[in-house]
Amino acid sequence: FCRANNIEFVLDLHQLSDKREMDFCLGTGNEQNRNLMQHTIIADLVKQCATENGFDMQINNPFAASSERTISGFCQKNNIPSMQLEINSKLVSAYCNGKRFDDVFEFIKKNCKIVEKTLTKSEIPQNNL
Repeated sequence: FCRANNIEFVLDLHQLSDKREMDFCLGTGNEQNRNLMQHTIIADLVKQCATENGFDMQINNPFAASSERTISGFCQKNNIPSMQLEINSKLVSAYCNGKRFDDVFEFIKKNCKIVEKTLTKSEIPQNNL
């Protein structure tokens, strides 16, 4: 599907238990961010964006998306850069009294811009992400 539709990057969204302390977990394959392939800087930029927007993010802890049985792992195996973003239910789920859906949506949009700028090698924003 990705090849047939010229998809250059996959963002796999997941819901994270509200029992977890972090707001987000970014799964990039492992400490070398292998699922991002040659675009490993994306992990640092996404983490910076999270911090600047008041979110706590862990990278590859507790979920690294390293198995080939994950969407991100499968994409990497097929030469498509990807990352898995786990979103804490306490931010977005009505069952957990989540009231930050709009903030999370804006955060995801900002990260899509980070990915686009990185893939196209245009100027990567360092401030005001």
